Amino acid sequence: MTTPVPPTLNPQSVLVVDDYGDMRELYHQFLSMHGFHVVQAADGREAVTMARTAQPTAIVMDLEMPAMGGSEAVRTLKQDERTKNIPILVLTGSSRESQLAEAWSAGCAALLRKPCMPEVLLEAIQLVLRGEPVPLDLALP
Repeated sequence: MTTPVPPTLNPQSVLVVDDYGDMRELYHQFLSMHGFHVVQAADGREAVTMARTAQPTAIVMDLEMPAMGGSEAVRTLKQDERTKNIPILVLTGSSRESQLAEAWSAGCAALLRKPCMPEVLLEAIQLVLRGEPVPLDLALP
């Protein structure tokens, strides 16, 4: 049984969405060490459900996943009143410009290229949560 955290100490939360469990776990461990409460989803459909219920502070979304891809999940979340204001950072190994453009036009706050070092992801999340843009040299090296 976990002890409830007082509201003033409640950590910010991040939903990490990736079909590879090892990637989710890597980011989960790293972000947790830096004070974030982390929840995970394995595909876009699960991400939409989790985002609606967990109301995370930010979402890290892979693009290429089964069931529902990242771009479709971003679009769905941005059209939903309950989730439209949650910043979404897309994390992808794709180099297809059309796929990146689709994710951007769907409403993501940042595009990050895989492989993405956890420190880079943390910096990008912190920037987005402060309402600052993620520099291209950080996001797409």
